[in-house]
Amino acid sequence: MIACSFWRPLAALDLTKPWRILIAGGAVVLTLLSGFRTGSFGVFLNFTLSSVLRRKFLDIVLISLISMVILAAVVVSGSVRHLPYGVQRVLSQLPIEVDGRAAADAESSAVDRFEMWRTALSSDRYISNKLLGDGFNMSARELQAMRSQTDTGPQLYKTWTEAALETGDYHGFHVETIRHTGTLGLVCATVALFVFMASAFRAIQQTRNQPYWGMVLFICMPYLIYPFWYWLVFGSYKASFPTLLALAGMIKLLHVLIHRESTPQSGSSNLTANNPHFLKQEKR
Repeated sequence: MIACSFWRPLAALDLTKPWRILIAGGAVVLTLLSGFRTGSFGVFLNFTLSSVLRRKFLDIVLISLISMVILAAVVVSGSVRHLPYGVQRVLSQLPIEVDGRAAADAESSAVDRFEMWRTALSSDRYISNKLLGDGFNMSARELQAMRSQTDTGPQLYKTWTEAALETGDYHGFHVETIRHTGTLGLVCATVALFVFMASAFRAIQQTRNQPYWGMVLFICMPYLIYPFWYWLVFGSYKASFPTLLALAGMIKLLHVLIHRESTPQSGSSNLTANNPHFLKQEKR
């Protein structure tokens, strides 16, 4: 996120500033090694969104071409199966022959998740009140399931899907929101996500070409992704959504500062002059 906020993504390839290569390259490598496909997609999404906001559409083409050339070189060399397990798990979504275990693991993860969501929403066994939710307290069943997993271990206790269902760990923003605050809460949370997205986009547009624009991107760019990420990829309602709400106050603060800057007052200078700690964006 830092690399995408304070300089254009393609600038990470600037050999005169090797620390940029270390930050961007390290993020890509570590994300691939983790084996999480959502994380790898998130890195590419941040690079793409940063280029779009900067109106550097050619950067998207160049980054895509560089990625395809590197991937083609790995495939042609026949070293795909020698890559770390996590990298192969990420690459399993492409038409590339990888280790069978990595491909099966990635496929079963998605299938199990969809099956878990269907099971949770199609009966009253795990979510009693789908309109208003069951609240944030743990039910007796969930508490007993966690104790059983602690005593026997999650693998020996039941299958991963059954264990996740019984402990309320749904691995999906929509289902988890319905569990805690119901369909009504899901509608309100979704509306809030889009309101924050619109407010963040306005702040980005209003501060464009300002020396502190990189800091604005760092705060606001994630909110342009959240509505789609939480619904289509992954997000936690109980664990991360409260933090998202709290940090949305930073967007409100930005609008207050923007308003002050656009309304000069006697005896005070503009936003940049009064705040020497704002980082000046490097010249492109």
